[in-house]
Amino acid sequence: MVEMMGAIEARHARKLRDLFSELDKQGVDRVIFCMRGVTYVSSAALGLLVSFASDKRVRTGAHCVFLTDISQAVGGAMSVLGIMPFFAIFPSTDSALKSLGIEPEEPEIEDKSTAD
Repeated sequence: MVEMMGAIEARHARKLRDLFSELDKQGVDRVIFCMRGVTYVSSAALGLLVSFASDKRVRTGAHCVFLTDISQAVGGAMSVLGIMPFFAIFPSTDSALKSLGIEPEEPEIEDKSTAD
């Protein structure tokens, strides 16, 4: 899972290309991009995401790029551009993991009780 944050602008294109290249080099077949903290995505960055998702889908024949927790503003822009079909969209990371047959890890809860 890759957690994305802030505004993803055209100036971040190199970092995105490097990330996608590294994921491919590591043989990652499916990737979840958590977009919870993303406030804006430029058209250049969206183009790179679409290209990455499209390449993965051509190679595997299935959705391989999962987007979760998309804000209304970012989702609206993606919808207007007509690029939603390139991705598997989920309301949460947990729901995306479950769709892949992976049970989300329970957060560790620290036991603060003391034994007397």
